[in-house]
Amino acid sequence: MTAQQTDAEAKSAWLVTWEGTSSVPEDPVVAILNFRMSASKVKDFVELLYVSLTYSPREKLLFAKNPKGNPYPATMTLFQHIHCGDNPLLHARLVSDLKVAAGAPEWAEPPSETERHSSRLSSRPQAARKSGVQAGFQNLDTSASLT
Repeated sequence: MTAQQTDAEAKSAWLVTWEGTSSVPEDPVVAILNFRMSASKVKDFVELLYVSLTYSPREKLLFAKNPKGNPYPATMTLFQHIHCGDNPLLHARLVSDLKVAAGAPEWAEPPSETERHSSRLSSRPQAARKSGVQAGFQNLDTSASLT
């Protein structure tokens, strides 16, 4: 008797994948975590996961004795992208529209930090882009014409 495989989906979730230029497995998905987990807990999880998957028994013991001595601590960017490792490395981030159909995961990536920054600049009104110096010169011009 075969077990029936059902599709699964989530509007949002933390996705942990392998990334890099060498030794990336065919299935890069390492973990899927509840979106309600805080970024700091996900960061701690990713660091422990990297240690568990890549370190030798000696390195695991050294990490257990002194976690601050970890040569590859997990880091988090401003927009909560978490990285841990060298090459390949673990990358955790909040994704949306995560679906697993026929065993293959699909998801929507959040915009990159560069995309977020450029969209923020392009959505600002023109008047807000003027520097204080430009505004000061405009004030000088109007005051000069009044005298």
